[in-house]
Amino acid sequence: MSKSDTFCPLPWQHLATHPHGGVTLCCISDHTDGLNRARNYKEEYNEFFDLNKQTIEEHMNSDYYKEVRLDMLNNKMPKACMRCYDEEDKGIKSKREHERTVFPQNSFDWASGITREDGSIPMDLRFVELRLGNVCNVRCRTCNPASSSKWLEDYKDIVQKADFINKGYLGLNFPDDFKWAEDDNFYNDLYDSAPNLELLYINGGEPTLIKQHWAYLRKLVESGRSKNIILWYNINCTMLPPIALELWPEFKEARICLSIDDLEDRNAFIRSGTDWQAVCNTVNKLKENEDKLTLRITQTVSAYNYATLPEFFEWADNIGIEVDMNFVYDPDYLSPAVIPVKARELIHTKFRKALGNDHKLGTLLSMFNNDEWEELKWEQFCRYNDLMDSNDESDWRGTFKELHEVIEESGHTSIY
Repeated sequence: MSKSDTFCPLPWQHLATHPHGGVTLCCISDHTDGLNRARNYKEEYNEFFDLNKQTIEEHMNSDYYKEVRLDMLNNKMPKACMRCYDEEDKGIKSKREHERTVFPQNSFDWASGITREDGSIPMDLRFVELRLGNVCNVRCRTCNPASSSKWLEDYKDIVQKADFINKGYLGLNFPDDFKWAEDDNFYNDLYDSAPNLELLYINGGEPTLIKQHWAYLRKLVESGRSKNIILWYNINCTMLPPIALELWPEFKEARICLSIDDLEDRNAFIRSGTDWQAVCNTVNKLKENEDKLTLRITQTVSAYNYATLPEFFEWADNIGIEVDMNFVYDPDYLSPAVIPVKARELIHTKFRKALGNDHKLGTLLSMFNNDEWEELKWEQFCRYNDLMDSNDESDWRGTFKELHEVIEESGHTSIY
């Protein structure tokens, strides 16, 4: 069999779960319908992959997965993977290219060698992403009920008041769709399906609240497998169970990403339910164990915190933890791109003074230093936050004073 320009190792070795039990080729594959349910793109199969109902092998050796593998081995482009191919055409390093460098041993020759004639493979997962349901103790304004159980009641209320808010989550069955993450049978299946696991990524909801996953980690430790596994977490820093500091250091490497979006009251506003002192206490405990852990801050960059990024970066620098930025794309009315152009220009002037040669300045300017702006999205941002403020008895304009000031200075207050 000849080499393939479309090959990616993930359909052979990777399990990507979603909070409601859906399974997809990877976290960025084009896989959702209006109900935010993971599904494939072969209508004749009409398979809704659901960990509440199916085993891991039933997913990995479904007709859809088998066809994707055979397509890649024959130099075809699966529809669900077009984002990577399109990025590569634009000169952007895609997730596909990244994974080929992370797992260089899992090459085209390796894949073709283990693939049966019908496209099926033996179970030997090497990379697993677990988004463990929606149980969470925080309700972030940039989040939704599929990823936070704290969101559901407010979501049911505000979707009736604003037609631009995605109503698709109402199609999910709460809480039944999310029970797989608390099912011991799933973790037993995962243990058997990944005897040579190399990379385990765990997110939520808030994964530290899921008791069953700690038993799975302990099993990995007691079996000796943990010494060969890179463990990668996202946590919201509201608490740190003692079992975490017991088990995490037993892995080959433990990368702990701290979901913190801003400082003090601003962070508590964006991530409703957090207490800043509790966040700092968690950070301090983790710093005390930094010889055993790799710490990063994962900041969700939105219209809320865009104007105060330099202050946040300075805080992170002072405590010695690097910041990785994740940008809000969905919902689009919370992206920094909704900030009116003149206000963004004022923010960028402050960025240039504060950030100097920081590489993050280049990233921010390349993404948002342009004339692209939709008045409708800014209206939606204001409307959404006014609705939420009414429910929460909060004040987004008063909390994000720096944003408020540049809006007023820019003169763009007609719908503000």
